[in-house]
Amino acid sequence: MRSLLRHFPSFSDVFCSYKAYFWTISTTTDDDRIFTRHLSFLNGLVLFFPKLHVKDIHIIYRMKTKPTILIDKPFPPSHQAYLEEHCTVLPPYTLDPKPTQDDLNKADALLWYGHEPIDSDLLSKCPNAMVVSNFGAGYEHIDTSACIALDVPVGHTPDCLSECVADYAFAMLLASARDVVEGVKRCEDPGFRGFNPNDLGKQVYGANVGIVGMGGIGGAVAKRAGHGFGMNVFYHNRRRRSEEEERTCGNATYCADLLDMLEKSDYVVLTLPVTPSTVNLMSTEQFKRMRNDAILVNVGRGKLVDTEALVEALLNNEIGRCVLDVTEPEPLPRDHILVRPQNTPLEGRVIITPHAGSATSETRMEMLKMSLDNLFAALGENKGNKVRLPWLVRECREWWAQKGEGLPVGATAYSQRKPNP
Repeated sequence: MRSLLRHFPSFSDVFCSYKAYFWTISTTTDDDRIFTRHLSFLNGLVLFFPKLHVKDIHIIYRMKTKPTILIDKPFPPSHQAYLEEHCTVLPPYTLDPKPTQDDLNKADALLWYGHEPIDSDLLSKCPNAMVVSNFGAGYEHIDTSACIALDVPVGHTPDCLSECVADYAFAMLLASARDVVEGVKRCEDPGFRGFNPNDLGKQVYGANVGIVGMGGIGGAVAKRAGHGFGMNVFYHNRRRRSEEEERTCGNATYCADLLDMLEKSDYVVLTLPVTPSTVNLMSTEQFKRMRNDAILVNVGRGKLVDTEALVEALLNNEIGRCVLDVTEPEPLPRDHILVRPQNTPLEGRVIITPHAGSATSETRMEMLKMSLDNLFAALGENKGNKVRLPWLVRECREWWAQKGEGLPVGATAYSQRKPNP
């Protein structure tokens, strides 16, 4: 008899198969009566077989209605409307009136638009949050260890902003090299009487550019530099790119030693993320090795640059100029010399912009859609189809691999339920 039973599926197998069937029903039917009938049946099974885990069934139930999410800052009106079409949005966490504890208890997920810290204290206030979805590629403001300890995955939005940020990086490079900002100020001066032929900028076409970090953004900057402006492209990266990739990226030349690259670069562009090994990557020693008329462009993160060492390098004319879309701290104090360089040796040599590298309506909408894909993938996760966040942060990928559950796959509950337009 036992040998015969071995040929039949176990009750657990049948139950898992039924759960998968239930998932298909819940994500394809609009008939709530069918949905409710199947949900009642599964909940009844749990009463008789308490060892069965059906947390995922309740997640699906929550997916039948809009999930409740907590955001830190409001989105632009068109993006906010898109978000509210798909989610119930609690009051922004950083604005008054702040959400109440009852509100926080309702949060199924955190969707973080700005860079407010997410730590164990905030997570403890949101006991039912099942995912943190970060709007942006960088996530150093999120305590991933605290999230992992609570089994809360963290998603982000890499790659989709690469071209947009590269556009901005080159706009900043050109603005500094050709003294655009100071030229505008001169034209706005009531005493302006005409151009001065002795107001000269710095050549871009054919110059040497050194790119620190050859990921998506760095590669996009390299293409613009090499193919668009005939620049000689050098790059420093953890790993050398393939020869084909180097050709695509403006015939870029790999520099294993950062200092060697700095010595030959007229322009240095920072595009890498913050990690323990890249904090203050650009400091006193690095600035001393740069050309004294070189221009530093930072579109990565403020912590990549030792701010006080940068000030000293500018005051000592060890480098020529700097353009910063990000700073440390951010924002800098209002009386900082980089913010108020007027009537100092830094006047006309510093441009600071408000962390606007990805700030186009199109890119921000794509980032929002990616954030929602991550969010809905986590809320729709079930053991029947092994859904994982499509864009999971590195720490969570490593955590999942250590658990033996494999790496995340690209299928998302959200794309199965309602494809992004």
